[in-house]
Amino acid sequence: MNSPEFPNPTRLRALIVEDDEAQRELLQTFLEHLGHQVVCAESGSDAVLLFEETKPDYVLMDILMPGMDGFEATARMQSAAGNDWVPVIYITGMKQRASLIAGLEAGGHDYIVKPIDLDILEAKLRALTKAIESHIRLRSIEALLDMVFDPCRDAALGFTGDGMIIAANDGAERLLGHKRKALRGRNVAELFGPGQDVPQTPEEWARRADGESRPVVMRGVGGTRIESLIQLYSRPVRSRRMFLAVLDAAAQS
Repeated sequence: MNSPEFPNPTRLRALIVEDDEAQRELLQTFLEHLGHQVVCAESGSDAVLLFEETKPDYVLMDILMPGMDGFEATARMQSAAGNDWVPVIYITGMKQRASLIAGLEAGGHDYIVKPIDLDILEAKLRALTKAIESHIRLRSIEALLDMVFDPCRDAALGFTGDGMIIAANDGAERLLGHKRKALRGRNVAELFGPGQDVPQTPEEWARRADGESRPVVMRGVGGTRIESLIQLYSRPVRSRRMFLAVLDAAAQS
């Protein structure tokens, strides 16, 4: 079976946060010329509300604004984004090293110094677009995995060769006690109980991924001991392997 194809998003959604009207209109015109959909905010507080309403793919964020500054607005946006990756590029006249570091620590990903060189901004956006498209494809794959997992009676976890969980179904939530969103991004090895022989590399996972049922002890919420049977499956995706763990506590009890 061929790997699924996902179309590249042709129009990314941008949120511009800038209190200077002339600067805001210049950026809006420029981004729309690049083919992006644009919404604008004049303040940090308005930006946070627009961020939650419009769910942009990236943000151009002024730093020095009346009321809520760009750093605080960015931190609130990243908190609201949850597991979604929404890059923020600061627009700043500040050149102090400590201020720029503080901005990156608040959740920003890059910055461009005023007066803005539109050629540099376009180059940054080209590189950023590739990363955003990759992230969108990953989230699309996660959504497809969820649709496959959801009808499964047993607990199912999908993870990468380095152990990062990218999908879980309702059965996994019921068995382990962790919410599905909380499971995503965790290392699957953390869910195995003490004393278990847990693979550490993609090669070790691949050797176990033969579909055979094996007894295992899993760790639930609060360290609860969960005896189960586990079946591991593997499939190559381009140059990497993806893994599926199916857990059945009922069969072990």
